[in-house]
Amino acid sequence: MKANQLYDTPIDVTLGRQPITLGDGLILADDDLGFTGIRVDSRLPWYNLQANIFTFKTSQNVGSK
Repeated sequence: MKANQLYDTPIDVTLGRQPITLGDGLILADDDLGFTGIRVDSRLPWYNLQANIFTFKTSQNVGSK
């Protein structure tokens, strides 16, 4: 799910399975399925800067011990 221009602000929020790309294109291994996570992208009012914040879940327990 993706929301663009949240409440008429320059903020985009993406929730769900998505690939994680760092810097100029380093893609973290995701087996073509993506990671479950949250990403927030924003355009800052100074010097046309952009900010990215993300968090994702890297593993899940399948069984109990």
